[in-house]
Amino acid sequence: MMAREVIAKLATEEKWHPKTIRTLLARLVKKRVIGYKKAGRAYVYRALIKETDGVRTECQSFLDRVFGGDMARLTATFRELKTR
Repeated sequence: MMAREVIAKLATEEKWHPKTIRTLLARLVKKRVIGYKKAGRAYVYRALIKETDGVRTECQSFLDRVFGGDMARLTATFRELKTR
């Protein structure tokens, strides 16, 4: 997908500023989540990882950051929230 397509979509759907979107793209490139190639004056982005791998990584990161990696605490917290 071309950078201008990403910007147009997020600016419309999420109301993000184009500079914010460019920053996000640069960060994703730096983390090697997406790659790009230059086509003339345009940048064309592509995924470097599978969506399922990205979701798994982010879930593990959340579990580690918020619950110290303790799945039982996460489950207990969600169970408690559900009963409220």
